[in-house]
Amino acid sequence: MKKPWKKNLNKLPKDIQNKFNEMENFIVSTAKKIKLADIENGVYEHLGIKIENGKVAFPSSIIPSQKIGRYSKYNVYGRTFSRKDLPKIEKEYSNELPIYGDWSKGSNTVSWTRWVWQTERWLPKFLKIEMESLEQDETSITIKFSITNILHSKSTNIDKDVLYYCNVLQENIGVHGVYKVSAPNKDYLEKIAVEWELLPVGEKESLDNNIDYLLKKHRNPSEKIKSVYTDRLNFFYNELGAEKIITGTDGFNRYFGALLKNDIVILENSNYGNAVYIFFKNWEVLSKLSRVELLSTASNDFERVTHSGNWKNKIVTAIRNHF
Repeated sequence: MKKPWKKNLNKLPKDIQNKFNEMENFIVSTAKKIKLADIENGVYEHLGIKIENGKVAFPSSIIPSQKIGRYSKYNVYGRTFSRKDLPKIEKEYSNELPIYGDWSKGSNTVSWTRWVWQTERWLPKFLKIEMESLEQDETSITIKFSITNILHSKSTNIDKDVLYYCNVLQENIGVHGVYKVSAPNKDYLEKIAVEWELLPVGEKESLDNNIDYLLKKHRNPSEKIKSVYTDRLNFFYNELGAEKIITGTDGFNRYFGALLKNDIVILENSNYGNAVYIFFKNWEVLSKLSRVELLSTASNDFERVTHSGNWKNKIVTAIRNHF
C-alpha cells in the first residue's frame, strides 16, 4: 500500500538541526495521533499496528520492512554507492588469461589500471522502531515512535546520522523529530497539543504587534515577507472578520492564518506561491497532515485556493458558499 505521506527527506530540516544542536545526547523520536480508521484500513500494518478484538494492538518494537523505502532497505541490507562528488582514483584490475588462448600452453596474469569513482559503503544498522501508546480516545490513538540508539550532537557525521534515522521514521510513519533521552511522555503530548498558537485580534496596534511577532520567526525577514504578513493580516481582519490570528510552532513555523466565525480556519505559508487552505471543520487535525496526505483526503471539510487571479475573492466566495 502506498503511504499517504512524503516518503523521504532530501536534507536535514533546519528546525531539527537547531533542536539537537542544543542537546548533548538525544534520540530520534516523535509521537503521532493516528486515526483508528486508518489502522483498520491497513495504513500502518507494515509496523504490525492493527485492530484486534476491538482494541489497537502493536509490537513493542520492530525492524521496519525493507519494502517500505530506501532507508528502511539500507537499514537491513546496507548500501554501496559511487561518490561522484569526489575525484576519481586509479584502481588496478587483473585477470588470468591462457597463452594464445590455449590453457594447455599455460597462462599469464594480465594487469591494468582504470580511473574509477570512489565508493562509499554503509553497513546495515538494523535500527528498531520502538512503539508506546500515550493516549487514546474513541477515534484515534497517539503512539510514540522512537529509535532509541543514543546520538551525540558533537559526533562526527552527526548530521548524516540524524538524516538517516529521521528518514527511517519518515518512511514508516510520515513524521520525525528529536528529543532528549530523558524527555517525559508529556513533552511529546504537549508538542502535539501546541503546534498552533492563537494570537488576539483587535485594533490596528494589535495587528501591528502580530505582524512584528510573525516577523521574529524569520532570521532576516525581507521587505517582501513583511508586506505578505501586512497584506494577509489586514485581509483576515478587515475582510474576513478574523477572531484570532493563528501561527505555527516548531515545524509549522512558516504557517499562519486566522480563526473566523463558525470555527472556520484559513491557513497559508509565508513563502508566497503556496496555496491557501480553508478548513470548514476539524482544522486542528487536518492542518497537521502533510500536503500529500491532505490532498489525498476525500473530504469536503477543506478547500484549496492557489495564489492566482483574484484569489482573495475566491476565498470570500468559498466561505460564503459553504453556508
